[in-house]
Amino acid sequence: MDPPSAALTGAGLLLLGIGIALAQLVRTRRRRGISFKKAGAAVFLPQDMILKAKEQNERLREFIDGLRITQASAEYYHDLGDSLRQKGELESAILLRQHMMDHPALSEEEKKKAWFALGLDYRQSGMLNKAAETFGALLQADPNHADAGRNLVYLYEELQEWDQAILARKRVDKILNKSSPAILAHYQTELGKKLAAGNPVLAEQNFGQAIKTHRQCLDAYLHLGDLYLDSRMTGKAFEIWSLAAAVAPAYAHLIISRLRRIAFNDRAMEEAVAKIFPAVNDLHPLPLLELSKWYLSREKDYKAMTLLNLALEKAPGFLAAHDLRGQILVKQNHNTPLYGDYQKLLNQIKDKTSTGYRCRHCGFTSYSLSWQCPRCRHWDSIDALTA
Repeated sequence: MDPPSAALTGAGLLLLGIGIALAQLVRTRRRRGISFKKAGAAVFLPQDMILKAKEQNERLREFIDGLRITQASAEYYHDLGDSLRQKGELESAILLRQHMMDHPALSEEEKKKAWFALGLDYRQSGMLNKAAETFGALLQADPNHADAGRNLVYLYEELQEWDQAILARKRVDKILNKSSPAILAHYQTELGKKLAAGNPVLAEQNFGQAIKTHRQCLDAYLHLGDLYLDSRMTGKAFEIWSLAAAVAPAYAHLIISRLRRIAFNDRAMEEAVAKIFPAVNDLHPLPLLELSKWYLSREKDYKAMTLLNLALEKAPGFLAAHDLRGQILVKQNHNTPLYGDYQKLLNQIKDKTSTGYRCRHCGFTSYSLSWQCPRCRHWDSIDALTA
């Protein structure tokens, strides 16, 4: 491989940085230790910045176009492009990939490798639509390119283009000879949410299709119930929510929180609960807590306390239930000598009593529920915590 330093004469600081990086790649290939000496940055007036950037861009293009890439040296240049991306030199990485894709000396496999890396460069630079276009084009050229397919799926998720995500996910499943009904159901549910305000009929179809695709897709049941409720079809809402409670009992608190927002009188609320939850005593601790909050808001302390005691029998370490139970006891016994100490104890656990959620895959924790983990991007990996 020709030393790239010969091509750097007068190329400017940016090009010098690339030349140094490439030289270090060659020297440290066996150690796989890649480092860069970054050029210093100067501050210019806006018009000077534009001229300087244009000049550097032209020089960068001239430098990359002059690189003598061969089949034998291709791997070095792939590593260089990856290092440029890691260092945030995305324009340089993109130009290098494009040059490699067009280089006549490289095999089709090497060009596809550069093509895929170009999509990653676009994605990291924030050009998500450009990245999606790049991965899509690569899939057209190589329909079995699973990595391009997976990245296309991730991009459509980020762009919230759920109809395209459905198509992309089905394509990846076909490549990998697998099926992803749970994920497809979430895509259909997300699509339904987007349509709910403007086209409730089509939204209902998407929620129904999500349930048909994956019977355990709780989010579809919840939002289909919301849709029926907004359309004043209360009976249908209760019917679909009762199915949801049977499908995912640990998340039944999401149904009760919806009921609490409805302006029910006491009798109507209890009738709704009875329709949706035939056996209240069998409820998971979280919905027991949520239901006890409603009784407490109606000043039915005894019923609230009964449910909280039941929740704590099932989950003795459930701090949120301990806190609410403690509030009731303090209110009932505020004149006793122990009142002050008990109140201090409640204050100490106050910041730990919100319902928490944790991803069983990566350990990410939050006080808000996500069906897809924000960190590791796995679907349906978030569990509600009661201890």
